[in-house]
Amino acid sequence: MKKCILNIRVSEEFREDLEYLALESETNLSDYIRNILWDSLYYEEDDMLDLDTKEVPFSQSYKFTFLTAWLFAKYMCPVEHNPKNVIQGIKMLLDDATMDTTLSNALKNELSKVVYDMKRFLEEPEYAGKQFQFPIPNHPGSFDYVLLVTEIWTIHFNHEK
Repeated sequence: MKKCILNIRVSEEFREDLEYLALESETNLSDYIRNILWDSLYYEEDDMLDLDTKEVPFSQSYKFTFLTAWLFAKYMCPVEHNPKNVIQGIKMLLDDATMDTTLSNALKNELSKVVYDMKRFLEEPEYAGKQFQFPIPNHPGSFDYVLLVTEIWTIHFNHEK
């Protein structure tokens, strides 16, 4: 698997806290953060319970956070280097998102475009520079990132009330 570099900006204090946690885990910072991201992809749905023991909607889960991060990463770099099993795992997250009753039908339709493009991607033979089409602006199957951001803000502010 070809590795990609993912850069994030955090405050100096936050980085120091992460470095401390990595040290406590007897690992380096990159591996520590990579493990957090990996664990969030495979976070058990049964563990996502609120204080009233009700399940957290997918839109408020770590899986949704991971999915949105992946969608924006594809916007920046539509070429995919992950193995098929990782892509199939992300497709399962998309399937979960399209079943979430807290997401609008408009966003579910946009996520369906991504699912369709993933099916195409998985069925195509391997070739250099193989990429997704949903992040490409003005493509017939383009994903509406503005709608995603708007929906996230709406969910966040409605959840705070």
